[in-house]
Amino acid sequence: MFNLFNNLEIRYKLVSAYSLFACLVGLLVFMFFPYQQKKQILNQTMENSMAISKMTADNLALSVEFGDRETAMEVLNILKENQDFVFVLVKDSKGELFAGINDDKAQVFDMSKNSGTSACSIRDDIIMTTLPIRSHGAVAGTFALGLSLNRMQADINRNTMIALVVSVFLMLAVVLSSILIGNIISRPIHKVIEVSSNIARGDFTCKLEADSKDEIGKLGSAVNEMSKKLNRNIIERRQYEEKLQRAYDEMEMRVKERTAELKSHVDELQKTTELLNAIFENSIDCIFITDRKGYITRVNKTFNKLFQYGENGMLNRHMSEITPTQEGRYETVDGQSVMIDREYIDNTYKMVEKLINKGQIVNWEIYYFRHDGKLILNEVNVVYLYNPERKRIGALGITRDITERKKMEVSLKKAFDAAEASNRSKSEFLANMSHELRTPLNHIIGFTELVVDKNFGDLNETQEEYLNDVLQSSRHLLSLINDILDLSKVEAGKLELEPSDVNLKKVLEDCLVMFKEKTIKHGIRISTQVKQIPEIIRADERKLKQIVYNLVSNAVKFTPEGGSITLLVCCLSYDNGHLKSNDAGEFVLPMPIAQSLITHDSFVVISVLDTGIGIRQEDLERVFAPFEQVDGSSSRRFQGTGLGLSLTKRLVELHNGKIWAESEGDGKGSVFNFIIPV
Repeated sequence: MFNLFNNLEIRYKLVSAYSLFACLVGLLVFMFFPYQQKKQILNQTMENSMAISKMTADNLALSVEFGDRETAMEVLNILKENQDFVFVLVKDSKGELFAGINDDKAQVFDMSKNSGTSACSIRDDIIMTTLPIRSHGAVAGTFALGLSLNRMQADINRNTMIALVVSVFLMLAVVLSSILIGNIISRPIHKVIEVSSNIARGDFTCKLEADSKDEIGKLGSAVNEMSKKLNRNIIERRQYEEKLQRAYDEMEMRVKERTAELKSHVDELQKTTELLNAIFENSIDCIFITDRKGYITRVNKTFNKLFQYGENGMLNRHMSEITPTQEGRYETVDGQSVMIDREYIDNTYKMVEKLINKGQIVNWEIYYFRHDGKLILNEVNVVYLYNPERKRIGALGITRDITERKKMEVSLKKAFDAAEASNRSKSEFLANMSHELRTPLNHIIGFTELVVDKNFGDLNETQEEYLNDVLQSSRHLLSLINDILDLSKVEAGKLELEPSDVNLKKVLEDCLVMFKEKTIKHGIRISTQVKQIPEIIRADERKLKQIVYNLVSNAVKFTPEGGSITLLVCCLSYDNGHLKSNDAGEFVLPMPIAQSLITHDSFVVISVLDTGIGIRQEDLERVFAPFEQVDGSSSRRFQGTGLGLSLTKRLVELHNGKIWAESEGDGKGSVFNFIIPV
């Protein structure tokens, strides 16, 4: 039954509770109200009866005392006017009937029990009131009055019916009220249930109209807020799921790509491994691998072929087993005898210690035993091997037999020493001969100039022409001898740099002035482009002038009439590994030249550009060799010794600089550049 009640809707629970309560209240009212009313009316009737009886008894006292029955009857007849009157009787002090009306109806009462006392008793819907009649303080008789209770009972019945009707009405009102209240309460609850069901089905657009501010209204507001938050959470969840799905798809795609990439890497690794194995096995050098304790774990075919231990004869051998560690004289594979002394052994231990400390050894020359006990001189490069945790797991060594190379080095050293001695002898001879030649040649030039200047008399046209030829040839020969002398000094190491503070702009202007007359004569335009160079640099002024003079002289010599020559000067400095000019532009140098200058910070670059005959690509390096000219034929158009650019190159290198030529080919002009640190 309780389960059935629990399963009812709230409104039915309210109606049931209110109805039960109304029935209980109505029942209590119906039971209590008639009883209380009957008791109240009965008490009031008894009080009224007692009052009437007392008043009547007082009026009858004298009549009973004196035996006046007539007066007594008159008094009693007055009582008949009462609507509820049933009987009345008066007894004397002896208990005999003195007077009465309808005294026969009093027989149902036993008056002997109430003699001398006041009392009320009810029997057969009659209430009888008895009390003593007193006169002068003594009991003169007994008075008894009987009143009917029918009218009182009718009132009680009527009031009971009224109470019943009121109770029923109240019950109906309570039931109707409970139904109304239940509907009022359950209607928003049903709406809440409906909205909650829609929310449970995923419909978050529905909304409760919270008309009241009571608990139901607050519940509706809470449901609306919950729906809003759930809707927002669902939207965010869907967005998150979409993002998650996209991320998953992207991850899956990346996994596929990564898998393909890894497969490609595995294939490449396999190919690389195969290639490395092929390189390892087919290398012309001997390759060996040891564990961290120095025991050989793998060697290649070349190693086995050189040391003749067989295919697996070297495996698990310690490197010290093939290294001489005892003093003595040993035979080498080329039949020579070599002494292994204490110094050699100590040096071997030092190299091993160096390997332990630095993790590698480069170009270590060491003797190893061949299988037959003969020594082989090897050049070894060893590096430690590490795992991903940077723990040493072994070593990799590459060695080669340098016995023949050592023989060749000895031969080359002898040849080089002989060549050096020969070159020094040549340079000394040239220096001595140049000195011996310049002395008489200067006399020839000097005396010829005196004759040409007609200091000893006039000359005819033929004499003057011949003497000018002699003077020009002598000067050319002197220039050649001077170049040979300077070049021989450089080669002999006797030409030294004398650095000083040099005004670079003045040096350039002085050099250009020397060619002003000749360029005007041949219609050659000379221009300069100087870009923010330092006013003072550190260099050998005389040699710097000679460098610039030689380059401009070459440009003037090889530029045809109407051509142009440009002298370009700029300052360079290193910025993040790149050479940049002071106008923030990057300056590109040939790679070997750029690498040779990396030890310096700032430089000056001087370039001589001409529109002359140009240089073929294959001749760009050759023009700097001694006695070399682009046109090397016997019928060449331009005179010269071929020593100017060679000497210029040596002078630039004395300044720790570099020189190079650029040209697009024959007839397209050329550019000679040199760079020196400042």
